[in-house]
Amino acid sequence: MGTSPDDRRVIVGLGGLPPYPDPQNMGALEVVGKQVQLDPDGRLRQGLEMIRELSPEIVVQFCADSHQGYHLEMQEELSLQGRIFDPRRELKNLIRGEERNYLMPEDVRWLPSAGANALQRMQACKLYSCAGCMHVEIPTLIRQRMALRMKEKAITDSLTSSGL
Repeated sequence: MGTSPDDRRVIVGLGGLPPYPDPQNMGALEVVGKQVQLDPDGRLRQGLEMIRELSPEIVVQFCADSHQGYHLEMQEELSLQGRIFDPRRELKNLIRGEERNYLMPEDVRWLPSAGANALQRMQACKLYSCAGCMHVEIPTLIRQRMALRMKEKAITDSLTSSGL
């Protein structure tokens, strides 16, 4: 995925339908007008640390209610900075009949609208009351790099096990 062939942004969707994630429970939150600073803690921090291995460019998106979307970019020290907006006003569906919305000002896919993630979150909450789901969208460029690394590792492992 990605919005262009050279896009390196990994998008992490935390949910766009009830039960909405509560940003107050994600770490230290500071909101000034529409600008947001979130220093994640706990499981969110652990998840972002693992995802950072894929790309240094990570975007975290979620809705705190039906009229309040969060679009946050991860900084070097794992803090998240971005903005709050009304998804009803700023999202555009670029492919008719599909749940592929884009946040036009940032030219990036809006992941919380993906129906499959919403269904996973609802089911996870039935199993475990404080379960969290991270829907991770990996751009094509990074997927290709991952596939090459896996192939190189398989070749290396094969040569090592055969004694060459």
